[in-house]
Amino acid sequence: MFKIFITLSIALVLISASAFGALGDVVSSFHHPGLAGTSGLAWDGGYLWFAGEPHPFFVRTNRAGSTVGSFNIGATYTYIEGLTCDGEYLWYSWHRLARPYHYYRITTTGSHVSSFNKAYFVDGGLTWEDPYLWAGPAKLTTTGSLVATFEAPVGLGDLGWYGHKLWGGGGDKRMYNITTTGSIVASFAVPGDGYAAGTTFDGEYLWLINRDNKWVYQIDIDVVGVNPGSFGKIKGLYR
Repeated sequence: MFKIFITLSIALVLISASAFGALGDVVSSFHHPGLAGTSGLAWDGGYLWFAGEPHPFFVRTNRAGSTVGSFNIGATYTYIEGLTCDGEYLWYSWHRLARPYHYYRITTTGSHVSSFNKAYFVDGGLTWEDPYLWAGPAKLTTTGSLVATFEAPVGLGDLGWYGHKLWGGGGDKRMYNITTTGSIVASFAVPGDGYAAGTTFDGEYLWLINRDNKWVYQIDIDVVGVNPGSFGKIKGLYR
């Protein structure tokens, strides 16, 4: 009986190691949904949203990459830098050369809700920490008032919010998990050896866009222990 227990214990350890994977493991991937360029990525609770350039196309897909909706709000700007969802509305940032960043809140059909601009922000990445908006290393109210900020240890692209920390793509083909005081907690190489363009978190997995090969990656970011997302993996092993 003791030998059987030891054997089962070793087997479970091996299953756990292979099932849960490691930080940065690719769970799934698909080619981005046909945009000329994609720099913003958001999760609305059920679907992924992509913001494209040079024309402001907004495309919604399921987690397998199939398009389920889109709209175009007119070619009024050039560079979309960030995209996020606050649970009801989409937020995006854009800028032109030598002009400040503008931040817009729109409905999921493209209707304008509100906006503001701040000249002193140097990062256009966006993510939502209810009830605040992160614009790069700056935490803002929905009217643009500064709540907090930190000195970013790396250049931040589009952002994702997870576990009281930020995920952002640096300028060296890596993704970084960063505290709100600017400390790097973890990092991993962007799949496909490229630069991250868009980042979001769906409650279980991190998603990012490789700017160079135009692929979208679903990433396992479990590091230690079992979170609610892992229970689905455990059940899948014993069906």
